Amino acid sequence: MIPFTITDEDIQRAELHLLGYKRTNKHQDNLIGALGEIAVYNWINQWSPCYFSDKHSHYDILLGDARTVEVKTMRTSSVPQPNYHCSVFKKQWDLKQDSSLWVFVRI
Repeated sequence: MIPFTITDEDIQRAELHLLGYKRTNKHQDNLIGALGEIAVYNWINQWSPCYFSDKHSHYDILLGDARTVEVKTMRTSSVPQPNYHCSVFKKQWDLKQDSSLWVFVRI
């Protein structure tokens, strides 16, 4: 587990991120997802250059070595624990998302 703090600047970046990428009625859910992507981007960018995908890509972040990262973010109210087990119904995602790495974020 890697703890992080969401700043006002991160929230503003998430709002801007949504303008170019996500167009659905679930604004709060999309904002949570964008905050997860920004948290992962900030973490990776500390040690390696990375880039947000364009809106037609099937991944969220592109690493400098061409690997792709898919970020899945979940809003929770439980206290964070040192480790978690994630269950993923991967068959559904196989058709849409072929990423090199998956990162799961809890906000």
